[in-house]
Amino acid sequence: MPHEEQPTHSVQPHGGRSNHLHLLLAGALVIGCTLAYFYVVGQPPSYAGPLLVLDHVYSTVLAIVLLGICAGVGRRLLYLAKCDLDRPLDEITFSTVVGTVVVSVSILICGLFALLWTPVILTVLLIWILFARKQIIDLPKLVTRGVRQLGSSGGNRALALTGIVIFTLAAAVLIIQAVAPPSDWDSLMYHLQIPRHFLQEGRIYVPQDNLHVAYVGLVHMLYLPLLALGSSTGPVVLSVLMALLLGLAVFSLASRFFSTTTASVSLITLWATTGILLVAITPRVDVSLALFLFLAQYALLIVLSEPSRRSYFFLAAFLLGSAVGVKYSALAYALALAPLVLWIAYKSANNLRESPKPLVLFGALVAVAAMPWIAKNFLLLGAPLYPFFSDSIMPPWLASLYGSNAIPAGVDPAALGAVAGARMPFNLIDLFVAPGRLTVEQEGAFYHMNLLYLLLPLSLLFFRNKVFAWLVLPAVGYLFIILVPFPATNLRYLIPAFAPLTIAAAYIADRSSKRFLSAGGTALLLTSVAVLSLFPSAKAMRTWLLKSDVLGSLTGATSQQVYLETGYNLHYQVLQAANSLVPSDGKLLLLYEGRGFYFEREVIQDNALSNWTLLAPMMSGSETCLDTTGITHVLVNDLAVRYYVRRGMDPRLLRLDSLSQFARRCLTVIHRGQGFTLLRLNPDPRLE
Repeated sequence: MPHEEQPTHSVQPHGGRSNHLHLLLAGALVIGCTLAYFYVVGQPPSYAGPLLVLDHVYSTVLAIVLLGICAGVGRRLLYLAKCDLDRPLDEITFSTVVGTVVVSVSILICGLFALLWTPVILTVLLIWILFARKQIIDLPKLVTRGVRQLGSSGGNRALALTGIVIFTLAAAVLIIQAVAPPSDWDSLMYHLQIPRHFLQEGRIYVPQDNLHVAYVGLVHMLYLPLLALGSSTGPVVLSVLMALLLGLAVFSLASRFFSTTTASVSLITLWATTGILLVAITPRVDVSLALFLFLAQYALLIVLSEPSRRSYFFLAAFLLGSAVGVKYSALAYALALAPLVLWIAYKSANNLRESPKPLVLFGALVAVAAMPWIAKNFLLLGAPLYPFFSDSIMPPWLASLYGSNAIPAGVDPAALGAVAGARMPFNLIDLFVAPGRLTVEQEGAFYHMNLLYLLLPLSLLFFRNKVFAWLVLPAVGYLFIILVPFPATNLRYLIPAFAPLTIAAAYIADRSSKRFLSAGGTALLLTSVAVLSLFPSAKAMRTWLLKSDVLGSLTGATSQQVYLETGYNLHYQVLQAANSLVPSDGKLLLLYEGRGFYFEREVIQDNALSNWTLLAPMMSGSETCLDTTGITHVLVNDLAVRYYVRRGMDPRLLRLDSLSQFARRCLTVIHRGQGFTLLRLNPDPRLE
């Protein structure tokens, strides 16, 4: 491996004793955290106490160790592939992502063969540890070299130090948020819920109520060992670590191709795009996708500037194909990168006839890397990119009622995408002034943009720099590919473009300032602007820290129950009613509610707000009341209906009138809460 350090044989007088002491302390910490976990996991959600702190440490250490295993595996594989990584931060980021791919595929294979049991998962990880043991042992040295690269500055020391301080603060705030109980809608609906179903069944399959299994992919495979070891916050910590790796990759690219000033400004202002922070503190995969795609683009830019390093060309192909396993939108970014790939292939060929050869290899490697995830969806759902390029189907529990998974003839196809009507079409004014209008999630109001993006129209003046041009054009192309056909798009889906555009904006600010100011004046201006750009992000993080007593959760003073009751009171009331009023052997049908993670009873989620829409044709005119389904209770989230309708969703698509008729005939209200109703299914008199 590049930068491998030779072991030293000099002996310090007390070195052995000191090392033994460190090992003893580390061992004691591991044992203490593990014992704390076993104690805390057996406590009710109302438990609060200092041992929760060790439980947080346990989850954080688990995620770091898992990512360390991936980094070691990636280092070994890149070494065997003779891919020369000449910078410590590049070695850390590329190795971790490559290792993540390989480890995830191995867990996927276990799941497809119904071997998804904790001992098997741990055995697989042990095999990878043995495979890359030397590289894993050497990781602390690599991290030390990475810190030195981050601290080295050929420019202004104060700006470089500010970048490191901001990065450290971002890491601390993100991890503090990550160890709090998961709470966002999508995470409780499928990012954590579906992997938990996999572990319960010991296999990868289609849950009865959750077609979002199509979106469970590469990163979720790493959630499985964390959940198997009892850490529901471990996946969130893993997401934070991916965001921090993105920050390191941004710094490394900017310092390689531009300047340390641009790199430091980029490292600071990456966090000025608040959406990156808010998504990173959840198990959602948009930031992880951004890391994969950014590294793929980075690899191509290295080949563009140094044609002799052709291994990076194929490394980019591997990362692009693997990114499809993270999220489908990787295909849009791959399309945006296609002109760069074609240009590199053309320039690297000796003549026009030879240029197709590297392109064929590139495309083949993309296909091979994407194949496991495409095959998973084909096996489970019969469509490699479901729900795209295929007919919509019903979840298994409804398909069993109808005898087919085809959508009933009486259902308006628009009803299956009713939530899309709750978003406003994309426009630049709302993007910078009122982002909440463009995103369904309530957190969308805090998706503030980096104000340095306002400099991006000046990019045209800097396109003579080929690296700068090929940094900006694919990112802008990706935005067009996403926004033109789908103008009502969630702002989270734009995150992959933000990292390259952050560097571009920082470079424009750096170059423009140097034309009018001295070196000292430029550093002072850029430091001030970069730090001030973080104000919206700081405000958003403060809101998130205070609204649900995150600090209390961190210190153990606040239990999971109090945390949810304080910050997410309406959902907590739903949970309390369902968990206390539905018998332990009951089965709860959720309508307009998809967050099943914290329910203690068996639930059927309503991910697309379409459960009743799909049930209505069968129930209208029928004398039965779901008698053959095993459903005993129904919970209607009235608040969600009002929220989406207020945002613009057509209420007619929900068929609420027929729901009222069904409720009068088949249901009895047993509890009305703030924004929800819990009902019991009436027994069929014919069966009594």
